[in-house]
Amino acid sequence: MPAYRRGLLEELRDLEHLVRFHVGDRFFHGSPRSDPGLLKSPLVTSVGRNRFLFGGRLAWQAIKVRSVIEAEVVVVELNPRVLSSWLVILLRRARGRPTVGWGHATSRAGGDPGFVRAFLERACNGIIAYTPEDAALFRTRLPGRWIRSANNALYSANLLSSRRVGDARGFLSIGRLTKSKKPLVVIECFARAAPSLPKDFTLHLVGDGEERPAAEALSRQLGIDGRVVFHGEVNDPELLRPIFHSVRALIATGYIGLNAIQALGFGVPVIYPYDEPHAPEVVLLNDLNSRAYSSKEALSELPAILVDLASSSPSEKFGAPAELSARIADEHSTEQMASPFRELAAGASEIVANNAITTPGVDR
Repeated sequence: MPAYRRGLLEELRDLEHLVRFHVGDRFFHGSPRSDPGLLKSPLVTSVGRNRFLFGGRLAWQAIKVRSVIEAEVVVVELNPRVLSSWLVILLRRARGRPTVGWGHATSRAGGDPGFVRAFLERACNGIIAYTPEDAALFRTRLPGRWIRSANNALYSANLLSSRRVGDARGFLSIGRLTKSKKPLVVIECFARAAPSLPKDFTLHLVGDGEERPAAEALSRQLGIDGRVVFHGEVNDPELLRPIFHSVRALIATGYIGLNAIQALGFGVPVIYPYDEPHAPEVVLLNDLNSRAYSSKEALSELPAILVDLASSSPSEKFGAPAELSARIADEHSTEQMASPFRELAAGASEIVANNAITTPGVDR
């Protein structure tokens, strides 16, 4: 359970006697590890190290069999590559107990779910989707099934209600400093734009990872180290807010996911490559809150966008910051994300059980 799930746990804290998350140490390669602080939460039970098979293509998480069998309802990772999800579903079906899958309707590659993923979906009694769009797809594929959307979220709505103040004088890149996030591309593009930017414009990088030494070295090599700030990993929204409020836009050079929710929630528009395999959250982006460029032409297109955005007030290029954050506060708050779990804890497991199927692939 990575650090960005802290808000969800805090939102469900009053249900610690009813809700329990069984958590391993990490997910597939490239995903963040479980946050040590969250493993101490009264809502979390640590099950130790996850195991990975066939070069990391399949995962196994240890199962507390008694808890899995006796729980009124169990929510599993809706990913066919997680072998323990299959076993949990089989164990509970044998006892006539409902199981809910939690996940995306498609992989980031898109397209039809495929036979194996579709079979896993139909083996579940209900589905919790990450986005309303995913929920709509599930309702089409699984008519009559209990389906809810727990829109991916980071913060409570009241943390997203603050407004930007002052004149933003920089740009921001946030996320793990890994090759897949392309932090070196961000620095190269900022360096190319720098001669045409006001001298007080700064590039902020929030995050840490194996590419940080190379990123710091590149900024020195390009002569912009005095205009690049490495903040390291920052998860506290109270510390992130002033950073977001000091920049014109978030720069993404890899795929879009939670970073879009985070930026828009603080009223900051997004610059992103349209031709990356994005997470479903990319549907939040439009002409009023973002600018897109080709990742293949990033070194020419992205610097031009930075210069353009620095030449005028952000409100002249995008919607007002309050408008950008309003949708996130309404649709992607931890209150909204927690709602399906509250519904299950309040007795929706009976609804799930009533929508159970007797054979995978056959609806009642």
